[in-house]
Amino acid sequence: RSRELSAAAALVVMLLAASVLIGWRAGIAVLTSAVPGLVPMNPVTALNFLLAALSLQCFHARRRRPGLLLPGRLLAFAVALVAGLAVSRLITPWDLGPDRLLFPSRIAHAVAGFPNRMAPNTAASFVLLGLALFLLPSVRAGWRRTGRVAAALSGLAACVVVLGYIYGSRSLYAVGGLIPMAINTAGAFVIMSAATQIGRASCREKCRSG
Repeated sequence: RSRELSAAAALVVMLLAASVLIGWRAGIAVLTSAVPGLVPMNPVTALNFLLAALSLQCFHARRRRPGLLLPGRLLAFAVALVAGLAVSRLITPWDLGPDRLLFPSRIAHAVAGFPNRMAPNTAASFVLLGLALFLLPSVRAGWRRTGRVAAALSGLAACVVVLGYIYGSRSLYAVGGLIPMAINTAGAFVIMSAATQIGRASCREKCRSG
């Protein structure tokens, strides 16, 4: 039951991310931002959610295909790496800019005339989620606990963002004057955090059995 719920939640995130990418490709604003007038999800953010959900699905499929452990962990590492490179512009002299790779002409003026870049709180949540997924199938209890904490922190940060939008408090959904996390991004993080927490039991049993 836990595996099925976790896999279903990951599938929901995959469908959400795919709809965002379709929205960017077709120019359908309601698919990219969920709520008209709010900041849209960056397309590379959507791609990262696809990678994260695929990583979780790989771990669930290990009982039938044990060789999926490595691809699952590589996908989890890619989630954290892309986020780290995207936010590098804020902490280093270089702007590696992976969040500008998809639909660059469309994102250039997507937020009040400013580029739609990956928000810093989005990047931090992806690093936590990537770490949680990477540690999910670990045979060491300590590493699994660390992964659970990382997943919980990712989901908690997203819940704070949702509350910020509900109460109209920018200080809760944005970091300083930088671009805020999109509301649909926050929702996807909440779902992925829950899916990771729900799926840990089944993944732990697979690690013990094989």
